[in-house]
Amino acid sequence: MVNHISEKTLELNVSENILGIIRRNIDARAFLHGFTLMQEHTTSLDVSVKLPNNLSILGLQFKRPESQSNGIYRFEINRNIGYDQHLKLYLWSLLFFNTFHVTPLFYAFPTFFNVMDFASSSPNFLSRTYFVNPLGMPIQILDNNVHMVEIDTKSDTVNVWSESPIEIEKFYKGEKFITEIIGKKQFIQVGVLKEKLKEMKFAATTKELKNKHIEKLLESKWNIRLKGFVLF
Repeated sequence: MVNHISEKTLELNVSENILGIIRRNIDARAFLHGFTLMQEHTTSLDVSVKLPNNLSILGLQFKRPESQSNGIYRFEINRNIGYDQHLKLYLWSLLFFNTFHVTPLFYAFPTFFNVMDFASSSPNFLSRTYFVNPLGMPIQILDNNVHMVEIDTKSDTVNVWSESPIEIEKFYKGEKFITEIIGKKQFIQVGVLKEKLKEMKFAATTKELKNKHIEKLLESKWNIRLKGFVLF
């Protein structure tokens, strides 16, 4: 019987790898921030990396593989209550890009399927983790369906399935991902973002999408409450 690894185990250990690099290269005071269930429902994030003065560098949504064969790992996204997790991540990412010109939110796909394989890679779990920004995924998957992300570690390719596989051209792997974050200095001041949200209607960010279906999803599923607001 295969001893499948838990998503929480992947999240804790990959996050620790990331935090170590950020502490060495950006700020020794960096720390990990976890989310309550209600906050996760709003943000669709599992963990973020923060600095003092309420600065955030990075927000991550972890997925564990549902299956693997011959170096191909298959993950599922958007399997939450409401089937709107990907839509939320996409729209938050779009808001950050339009407001701050940065993209600090990513899916994390660690390519470990069982505990034995995971343990043999300790302590460097980051080298086998792929990161994809929601904006880099095709617009066809902005719906209420579960979608499969397939990572071929032999050919180093990432595909997401809609009716057929669509290759994701831009993704990061291992420490190159952290180098990208460090190079862009993607610091987000949450207080500034709150003020921006007060000045604009969030649905306005969907104008670029030009998709009536997405607008209807927003009307029925998306609600921002600034009181007690914690993004990442």
